[in-house]
Amino acid sequence: MLLKPNYPKRHSQYRRLFQRITFSALAVVLLLTACGRAQPTPTPAPPTAPPTVVTITETATPEVPTEAATEENTREDTETSVEATIETAETITETTSAETATQAPVPAAFVHDRVLYMQTGPAATDLVQVEDCRATDCHIYHLDWSPTATHLLYYVDSYEANVPRQLRVADATGNAQTITEEAAFVQPAGWSWDGSRIVFRTDTGTYGEVIDGPARQIQELWTVEISEDSALGTPELQGEVSFGEGCGGGGRSESANVYEREGGFAYGYLSGVIIWTPADILLYTDNCTNRNVSRFDLANNVALAPYPEGLRSLSINATGETWVANNDANQLVTGSPDSLETTVITTSAAPEIVTYGQVSGNIYYTTLEITGDAELMAQMGTLDPSIQIQPFFDTTLASLVELDPATGEETELYAGDGYAYARMQETADGSLLFSRVQDLAELQAAVENGEVTAENWRNYLPSVDVLILTPDSSKPSLLLTDAAQYTITK
Repeated sequence: MLLKPNYPKRHSQYRRLFQRITFSALAVVLLLTACGRAQPTPTPAPPTAPPTVVTITETATPEVPTEAATEENTREDTETSVEATIETAETITETTSAETATQAPVPAAFVHDRVLYMQTGPAATDLVQVEDCRATDCHIYHLDWSPTATHLLYYVDSYEANVPRQLRVADATGNAQTITEEAAFVQPAGWSWDGSRIVFRTDTGTYGEVIDGPARQIQELWTVEISEDSALGTPELQGEVSFGEGCGGGGRSESANVYEREGGFAYGYLSGVIIWTPADILLYTDNCTNRNVSRFDLANNVALAPYPEGLRSLSINATGETWVANNDANQLVTGSPDSLETTVITTSAAPEIVTYGQVSGNIYYTTLEITGDAELMAQMGTLDPSIQIQPFFDTTLASLVELDPATGEETELYAGDGYAYARMQETADGSLLFSRVQDLAELQAAVENGEVTAENWRNYLPSVDVLILTPDSSKPSLLLTDAAQYTITK
């Protein structure tokens, strides 16, 4: 058996969600004597109760995100209408429960109160609990439906050192199994174009020579087959790639933290991409800032030259032949997986998150401008120490823009409501879904007025609402409240 040499193992400690912790890179030197690396063998899910069908009722635990029937959020000690106040004077339209159920695409998945749910139909009984992180303090990221809409891929980890970083896959009934317990730190896995295989990376704890910049960990690149009946094959090692470390994570404010978990760029450490194209070229983020995209030829198991422009938020079109991204000059650029050439697309504002519409072929991008920043150190100092709220309160101006790549024509779809927008997704009928991160107005007012207590502070934390804009409407409707990482099939 080949022995690997000892290497220093380094970790980047990231910010604990909903806690006031400032991030810094923490260098820890561990001497390891490791045997040759074994294949990451798929293991069954740990023993749990069968997936539970959750009925939306007033007494459901946890309370499931409500649909847009009432268009309101209920707090413990205040009731606030969520009717949008938008600079364009447009407001979110009202919908009935029946209309919302009809509009809701299936299958879909989202996280609510640290529980992963799968929506398999329009009825409340079609809501299936997949993974519950409330008791074990784990975290769920990177939800990704297979192209066949039969399996959901996701990443699970924890702040507890003895809990492994896992990639897991669930079938359409919510039954999940573990692909690997050595998953690359907060990086997504991906699907082959036909949905028959999964690609993922594992951290090895070994490092390449540092020439310039942060340490680069060697990661192993694996693929594994998955059958229609959810049987996982034997993982196959395709090669090695390197990944730049030295990052923290999280945002300055509570809304910035929520935006981060929606794939936003408060810091960017949860915005990584991995795309397996029809031509078997893998596009993947190659460092923890998630601003750099490298390429790997899976047909021949060789690394290809990376893109030179510091790309992030890369999204590919429905044919897999063209991508769009945000470059390091905050420009919208487009290109193809088999070439390093890029073309700048002129925009009226600097793009933030970028997405290719899988039905229309249009490009959607968001903008985000910080318009104000307040620090409430004195007020926070008078609160109960158990209240874990960031003392920073920023205000923003966000917008969502549709761009026709053929003509360059832009249309502002939504603006001025909430902290930020993310997760733009088109449905088969051409409707546009997107997430709205709530702003800090209510939380800030509660802190300033001395209304925050150890018992109610969590009720003021910003969450994520899912909005839908149908082809026959110029105004979005509220689809779900408090539903994070909302994901549908492409």
